[in-house]
Amino acid sequence: HYPLIVKSSQTSLMKIKLKNTYLSFKNTNPLVGKHQKFLVSKTGYIKAAGGCIALLMETDQGKRAVIILGSKSTHTRIPEVRYLVKNVK
Repeated sequence: HYPLIVKSSQTSLMKIKLKNTYLSFKNTNPLVGKHQKFLVSKTGYIKAAGGCIALLMETDQGKRAVIILGSKSTHTRIPEVRYLVKNVK
């Protein structure tokens, strides 16, 4: 339903034309482009929750959601995602 959001979560850098100018958005998720299974993802950090990531992926059994909350840092949540992606059936 939201193709622009999906495209932006699957692209490292996105440029959008707004009136007479372009806006550039950099995707900070280092997994972008490395896993064809990812349909959409969102990363974030707030002090109360720590490092977070939510993603929707396609598996042989259908779509699966992976959500990680409370990682100590960006550097710890990525290995957690890799582990789950490898082991989610």
